[in-house]
Amino acid sequence: MLICDQFNFFNPQGERQLAGCLKALRKLEQAGFFVLPIPSITVTGIKKPRRLEYPVPEPEGVPDKVGKICDLKLIIVETEGYMRIWNELMTNEHPRKAGPLVGRQIRYLIQSEHGGLGGLSFSSAALHLEDRDKWIGWDWSGHPNNLKRSAHLVFFKN
Repeated sequence: MLICDQFNFFNPQGERQLAGCLKALRKLEQAGFFVLPIPSITVTGIKKPRRLEYPVPEPEGVPDKVGKICDLKLIIVETEGYMRIWNELMTNEHPRKAGPLVGRQIRYLIQSEHGGLGGLSFSSAALHLEDRDKWIGWDWSGHPNNLKRSAHLVFFKN
């Protein structure tokens, strides 16, 4: 944290950019400027998402046209209960399962009088996706400045 403060590694919200700072330190170490100490914390295994102990109920009587859906609303995922529902839906419905979102993120559940219809999330963009970067026309020199203007979107229909 001290290095973030000294070198002004802060995001637009004023939060320390710890991951970016660590990445810069590792690059400087690889270039031979110094040797970093061995990390005192080790990560073991893959963290599994917190899930429900039962399946999410299927929505009932969903109309064939979206305009006919009644009481449609987005619920921000802020509680443990909503997070478990989100993870359960993603694990069962999304091709990439409930894999972790990276960086800044926000999740929503899509609800209606018919029940839960799905989920929606926004998260930081992947650092490098060759097809995306070519399609947008990004070259590597401007790439880091462009990432903060892009987002990753996940949506699924239950």
